[in-house]
Amino acid sequence: MLCHGLRLPGDRAINDHINRSGKGMSRSIISRLLPFLFVVLALLLHWRLAMGPDGPIAAHRLLDTDSYARLMRVEQLWAGKGWYDSTLDRLGAPEGMPIHWTRPLDLLILGPAVAAHAVGVPIDRAIWWSGMWVCPLLHVLACLIIVWGARALVMREVAWFAGLAMLAQPAVASYGGVGRADHHVLILLCVAACLSAGLWAAKDLHNRRAALIAGLSGGAGVWIGPEAQLVVMPLLAGFGLLWVFGAGTARPSPVRACTVPWALPWVSSSASAWMFRSAIGW
Repeated sequence: MLCHGLRLPGDRAINDHINRSGKGMSRSIISRLLPFLFVVLALLLHWRLAMGPDGPIAAHRLLDTDSYARLMRVEQLWAGKGWYDSTLDRLGAPEGMPIHWTRPLDLLILGPAVAAHAVGVPIDRAIWWSGMWVCPLLHVLACLIIVWGARALVMREVAWFAGLAMLAQPAVASYGGVGRADHHVLILLCVAACLSAGLWAAKDLHNRRAALIAGLSGGAGVWIGPEAQLVVMPLLAGFGLLWVFGAGTARPSPVRACTVPWALPWVSSSASAWMFRSAIGW
């Protein structure tokens, strides 16, 4: 009773600590929910666009002729077509039509289709639905990777605006829509991983894991399509210039320690891409 109404010297500090802890806990919960909410929002957006009057699901069609050609190519691979034989037999009769595409997207479509076929789904329907949804999933994954890369520059919560910008970009959303089986979205994914990992490697020159991811994803992007070089080459050139400027040091600098795991996977992946393309005569 004697202490009723009195404020002890430590009360304010204790209350401030409790308030900060509560705010920190709420921010932590929100931060953990953000990836889930973002994925749900992105998939709902793609679903809404696909279910429109002229949407691919409502109209039961793919969005362009390249997507149909892609699924024909996947069906041929399933039927035993050679890995290096990229001729579409049902087009350009009698010789068939050679296609310059590489196989990574074919495998991403065929993998889930084979899994669905193993549980009783007809292979043609499995390939159809796998091709319908492969690009939206790659688009969402690319947005999440962009958020990871933006965290190298800004706060965690602010980085999600980069993902929203990628999600709402009209050209990207069009290529990444339901009903489009297009390798350009896979190129976008590799470029996003290369650029994001490159930012983390540039921020911490001892981060060899980020440099390795950048090199592997950059090489994979060049394998899928030469358009990836628009991002890969300037980034690699930037690290190369840092290497040159640090060449006078007595021992390997952090720049070199970062550039080596960046460059070697890129060179090896690009060399593999060149051999694959040379094998098909393109």
